[in-house]
Amino acid sequence: MSTKSTIICTNDNEHWYSDCSEPVTDTGGTFICDAITLEFSKENIRIDLNDQDELIITLHKDSALLRTLFLSVAALQKSDAIVSPI
Repeated sequence: MSTKSTIICTNDNEHWYSDCSEPVTDTGGTFICDAITLEFSKENIRIDLNDQDELIITLHKDSALLRTLFLSVAALQKSDAIVSPI
């Protein structure tokens, strides 16, 4: 049985998922959430910075992932959903 739970998956082999085998906890050890892994197709991103402190990427305008993110944000805005920060 998989420990991964899909958040977004595209036909371009891009997959965002949470993994319950990798819990995130606060400094006191209290569970906050599961870690989230982001897999990108190199054809759909531009790496703007990749040094020891930061990784900055830009999604290409024609990618399925970018369209999916925009549609998801638009749906959240229309539903007046409250997204709480972790």
